[in-house]
Amino acid sequence: MRFIVGILTSLRRRSRRSDIIESDLGAPPDESHSLRERLSYSLDDGFVAVVIQILIILSAVTITLETVAWFEPYADIFVAIESALLVIFSVELVVRLIVSTDRFGYVFSFYGLVDIIAVVPALFGLNSQASRALRLLRLFKLARSPAVARAIVRYQEAWRAIRAEFIVAATASIVLLFVAAAGIYTFEHEAQPDSFSSIPECLWWALVTLTTVGYGDSYPVTVGGKLFASAVILVGIAIVAIPTSLLAAELMKTSNDYDRKSD
Repeated sequence: MRFIVGILTSLRRRSRRSDIIESDLGAPPDESHSLRERLSYSLDDGFVAVVIQILIILSAVTITLETVAWFEPYADIFVAIESALLVIFSVELVVRLIVSTDRFGYVFSFYGLVDIIAVVPALFGLNSQASRALRLLRLFKLARSPAVARAIVRYQEAWRAIRAEFIVAATASIVLLFVAAAGIYTFEHEAQPDSFSSIPECLWWALVTLTTVGYGDSYPVTVGGKLFASAVILVGIAIVAIPTSLLAAELMKTSNDYDRKSD
């Protein structure tokens, strides 16, 4: 939870920083501004930012295709692409450190840590599956655009507005989860002692049923169990719909508020 809050806080700061830049400059920096200001803007919301985002997607596609057996003959091409991208991302990291007005703050910020974790292990020759998976953290940088950051901040504000209602819904869901597990155990234990051996074992069935996933690895066979499962499924639809509708309504309200302020 703290990790998510940290991401949202970082995005909020970036959104506010973007708003300050736009209000101060009224437009992207021109030649009257320093090279540091122009580079900083380009890295965050300019041409370079767009190119970096495209390269991040290319990197993710490359890492993904490397795991497909059909593409094994093209392994050398993927290695060459990853090597070139590593150089580009390393240069980006160095440039960000140069243009940053708070280098220490950047290094220990969320995006700074993402840059370092994604680049540094590869620079030291670490090429294990774990280190390659860490490179996928770059996908978080797709939210680096101030426009995306502002949208995520709206989600954060909507979440804050419905936090109390969401906690109530989450508490009710946990209670219903245990009720569903106990109920299906009562109806199905004698008929299927292996699939429904205990209430803790039944929690898995209760979870996938309440969330309407329904893997089908265990299911009721008795009349009582089927009726009870039908009720759980109907309740599960409501459980999923309540927080979703609350968030959607509050997000629409927040977006309308932002639109009125901008007007």
